[in-house]
Amino acid sequence: MKPRIVIVLCVVAMVAYTVYNNFVRVAPSEDLNVRNSFQAMSMGISLGNIEAVKAFISPTFSDSKINKDDFLKVLGLKRKMYSARVSNVTVQDDIALVSYSRAEVRGDDSEPINVNITGETWIKNKARPGIWSLQKLADGDTWFRTAEIPQKKVVVAVTQKKEGSVLGTLEKGTGVKAMKKGERYNSTGKRDPFKPLIAIGVSDTETLADEICESSRPREELEKYDLDALKLAGIIQSDKGPMALIETPDGKGYTVYMNMFLGKRCGKVSEMQGDYILLKEKVRKPSDKPGQFTTIDTPMQLRREEG
Repeated sequence: MKPRIVIVLCVVAMVAYTVYNNFVRVAPSEDLNVRNSFQAMSMGISLGNIEAVKAFISPTFSDSKINKDDFLKVLGLKRKMYSARVSNVTVQDDIALVSYSRAEVRGDDSEPINVNITGETWIKNKARPGIWSLQKLADGDTWFRTAEIPQKKVVVAVTQKKEGSVLGTLEKGTGVKAMKKGERYNSTGKRDPFKPLIAIGVSDTETLADEICESSRPREELEKYDLDALKLAGIIQSDKGPMALIETPDGKGYTVYMNMFLGKRCGKVSEMQGDYILLKEKVRKPSDKPGQFTTIDTPMQLRREEG
């Protein structure tokens, strides 16, 4: 083989190796890391969990439109609805430009706001491999970064209530007896109005324990809630492993890792997948002896926001 041909083949091989390393092997991995970091911060925003949000804001964050402290206050506001979907990520070395669509409702009296963002700047976190952080906002991204809530006009129709108009309909048309002024409700022989019609979470073969499962173990924060009252808002991968974002009935957000506990039945997190977590719960069955509990597997499914 001629020396010139050998040289050409070597050059082609070197170019192919460089392209593979920089565009085929590395780029898709970093693209995914950027997307995962973006979605993790979006979940923190939707839950109003400022600590989760801070983890994805670069220490070098700087923007002419808003300072970092004010920016974090805005991101920590409680929102009725928030969602963000990435449309494109362009990675070059340690910098990434993210384009996405965003929608949110901050209050009961606010209109939904939809906006497309192009070129938000993210930077690789060198101290935490695989994690990217927001460094600079995109040009034109202004209204979202203020605490103001676009209000909608609410027209309230005031009508004069006529005595007997509603009560008369109830008494005459439905057979329901209306209560008179000063009369008290008598629950004798009636169903408790505060008791749910359907028992959730306990089968016919199970019974709630009089004893507390694992009474010697200190209880964690999320064990004071019924499991049905908790919401699984998302699952992400972090440098500590999989992490679930849990929302309580009062709207507060918590991060949960493997082997932590949720719910009033000593539910221990044993598995985390893309759209659910699996808990090992302890229940009392009729056949169980005093102080004995049966372990059951209880999945907790991801609940996605509508819209």
